[in-house]
Amino acid sequence: MPVRAQLLRATKHSLLGTLSIVLFNLADMWFIGRLGLDELAALGYVGPILLILISVLIGCELTASILLSEALGKSKQVEVRSTLVGVLSYGLTITLVLLLVGIFFSEWIVQALGAQTSILELANTYLQVWLYGYPALAVCLIGTSILRAGGKTKLAGYILLSATLSNTVLDPVFIFGVGDWVGWGMEGAAWASVLTRVVAAIFVIYYLNLHFALREYNFSKLASLYTLWKNIVGLASTITFNRLIIPCATAIATAYISQFGKASVAAFGVINVLQTLPIAFILALNGALIPFLRQNASAGNISRAAQSVRFSLFFIAVWAGAQAGLFFVLSDWIASHFTTEKNATTLLHFYYQYIPISMIGIGLFLVNNSVSYSFKQGPRVLKLNLIRVLFLYLPCIFVGGELGADKGVLVALGVANVGMGIVALISISQHFKKGCLRIARV
Repeated sequence: MPVRAQLLRATKHSLLGTLSIVLFNLADMWFIGRLGLDELAALGYVGPILLILISVLIGCELTASILLSEALGKSKQVEVRSTLVGVLSYGLTITLVLLLVGIFFSEWIVQALGAQTSILELANTYLQVWLYGYPALAVCLIGTSILRAGGKTKLAGYILLSATLSNTVLDPVFIFGVGDWVGWGMEGAAWASVLTRVVAAIFVIYYLNLHFALREYNFSKLASLYTLWKNIVGLASTITFNRLIIPCATAIATAYISQFGKASVAAFGVINVLQTLPIAFILALNGALIPFLRQNASAGNISRAAQSVRFSLFFIAVWAGAQAGLFFVLSDWIASHFTTEKNATTLLHFYYQYIPISMIGIGLFLVNNSVSYSFKQGPRVLKLNLIRVLFLYLPCIFVGGELGADKGVLVALGVANVGMGIVALISISQHFKKGCLRIARV
């Protein structure tokens, strides 16, 4: 099968699950924005914290996919079940610890980001309720990753899509109420998320048991998980640390932007959530690119590996132009439908007219990371992520804010994205000139 067709086919299969997760968060943002600027600003403060918590789960999710793929390759069902129980128990343990930490320190954390008075109360209440569903979210993300590794890609996607649709139905009911009941406001969105994720987690466990016969696992030998956990911790900590760099930088940026007022925080929160929609397509592409590169490089098909990277670069260019054009056309609609506050709508309108084209840099950066991960160059990814945050993202935001206040920050985001793209192109060219793709002729 031609490289392009194979990559697009694999991308299509993983896109459903990725989009489902993004649309879940967008639904919350949309309905909470109907409540008012304070609620939208509160979600803007909570957003970076949720990104950090979800990044921890993504580290567990990728670890589960890698370890289970290896176990399935050995065709030993006992080892597959042991790995499955190991990664699930590890993920649940991590989330329970973070849940307890969050319950006791959530108010202090949100306050450290700049939230005050009524907005602080709204953000803290939402975060505390959201945390109750965190272990269930771990089961959903890790479990669907295991299902995909076991060849059940569509099933995993349908579970996540069903959760998104359920959350979209429950959000307006729990937020605004029905009949004489006035609803729970912003807190209702968190409860809708908790209920949806608990039900989805039950379905995930059911299908894991159905396809991997979990009931046959000998739970009396839980001590044997200690050895597996040592492997999990080493791999998961490396992946998670890389994933945490950007959300932590976003939290710092949110704390800095709070000086410009709640309208700026609300607009920044909308931008952070909404930009995950186009990025979902790149994440789906990366999900197809990494195994494709590994398989072809291991088989000595360096030419096909190089073709896949070049096609990915072409895909990024088309994607960047398409999403920038769409956001430009929809800029008025986006600005007026997420909030009615004048300053926030002005910022959103400005951003979506001029800045989205710079996201080509994010796309290039993510593709470069996929190439590096595929050839076991994790330290290279870590180094580039640190360069991205310490020398591009945060300095640009601070300089932009000092020179042009909140609008200056938005321009700075575009400059940082372009800088990321240049760094990524240099790194990718090194792969071709003197790295793992150097002998290809395509």
